[in-house]
Amino acid sequence: HRECVIHFSRDLSLFIFGALKHQLFSEPLLFEPSSHVQVPYCKHPTIFAWIECQVTEINVVPPRAWVLLQPHVFQVLQPQPPFTRAESLLMELLIHVTRWDIPRLDHDQSFLFRLCSHYSKLIARLAPNTPYEDQMKFLLHFVGLQDKK
Repeated sequence: HRECVIHFSRDLSLFIFGALKHQLFSEPLLFEPSSHVQVPYCKHPTIFAWIECQVTEINVVPPRAWVLLQPHVFQVLQPQPPFTRAESLLMELLIHVTRWDIPRLDHDQSFLFRLCSHYSKLIARLAPNTPYEDQMKFLLHFVGLQDKK
């Protein structure tokens, strides 16, 4: 069809279905006709926005491909903050920071250091110049893994 509808949801069941084609929910997905493209949009209650697009170009360069889209309709039912992995990574970092000074975990200090280092690099890459990065830097400074700037 060279058309698509991009859906926005924070429901991970829909991401699993989209990526693996394995349905985790009991109700079938309902679809409605789109206003500008022939491809229908999904009417799942957790979808808060969608974009109806036409495909103008496809470039396949293994192992990846890229698609150029011309958006025609952007429908927002309910504004939501964008999804970012930085939020859950920051929570994981915080959990590990709270374990930092537990005496019985002294032997795990290098493991905790590697975890904190890994999460901080991901947060810095995913959410640079955001409050997530500022909070991450504070946590690392708190446990002495980063100099105060």
